[in-house]
Amino acid sequence: MHMPLERILEVEHLGVNVSGSVAPTRILREISFSIQKAEILCILGASGSGKTTLTRALTMLLKNSRLTIEGRVNYGGVDIVGASPSDLLQIRRRKIRYIFQDPAESLNPLLILKTQFRLADPTETGSLENVLALLHDVGIENPGRLLSLYPHQASVGMLQRFLLAMALCASPDLIIADEPTSALDPEMRDLFIHIISRERSARMMGAVIVTHDVPLAESLADTVAVMYRGEFLEYGPKQDVFSNPLHPYTSAMIRGTLLMSVNESQAVQTHGDESSGEHTGCRYRPLCPKARDECAVRSISIERISEGHHVRCLFWK
Repeated sequence: MHMPLERILEVEHLGVNVSGSVAPTRILREISFSIQKAEILCILGASGSGKTTLTRALTMLLKNSRLTIEGRVNYGGVDIVGASPSDLLQIRRRKIRYIFQDPAESLNPLLILKTQFRLADPTETGSLENVLALLHDVGIENPGRLLSLYPHQASVGMLQRFLLAMALCASPDLIIADEPTSALDPEMRDLFIHIISRERSARMMGAVIVTHDVPLAESLADTVAVMYRGEFLEYGPKQDVFSNPLHPYTSAMIRGTLLMSVNESQAVQTHGDESSGEHTGCRYRPLCPKARDECAVRSISIERISEGHHVRCLFWK
């Protein structure tokens, strides 16, 4: 009998609010999911849907005094939302590694990459040969030369692969990557998919991948979450979400794969304003072909439809 794998991360009713002059504005609402060992979750959505806010909230990386985080993010019995600075440091350094979309957010412009790799290795025991081998594994043909460079001397695509290698050196339980293929050409994109698939199997490592690239999610994900204006509209096993999309927005996103991949700003215009704010009823209602009067006034919770498949829609049938 197939036994479920151990859960790495459990997220319960996660929300993010921003304080205002009158009342707080909720920019992330009631997000719940879990990640098992060796599971890859792809979070799909257009620009501004809340994908990056969500993933940064998972490791308390939101740097704004006006933001408050509610709910629970459970890792190994520790609630990350309420964790001490020392616990957070250990979790981020050894257990959950975050790969930023912009390498400038992760790399010190005043240090050569070799020094930065050493600082990122929590074991501090990796030999130069192992470092070079890991860099080669992520598609860097001349890793020795790369290590001698400062960040501004390398391409964005090269730095993105360098960050992936830095994350893997810690042998983490979970990698969170924000748009990791946005700066990669098709060949390097395919290599990234291969590396993440290989490493999750070899290390039993989980991954959360933020993307607006629907084909990437189809190739890589085990589980897919579709976000719109700070909410999960649909969440479930990849094969269920793609073969039987239940939410109209999911259906529109799948039909508009080329649009989402080529021009994200046009995708936002097509699918609706992704700006966050308070609302009544369904946020997708103004553009939804199934919208009815009830959608404007009723509170809509995400509903479990089948094993693992959830949707936030009153009229999904």
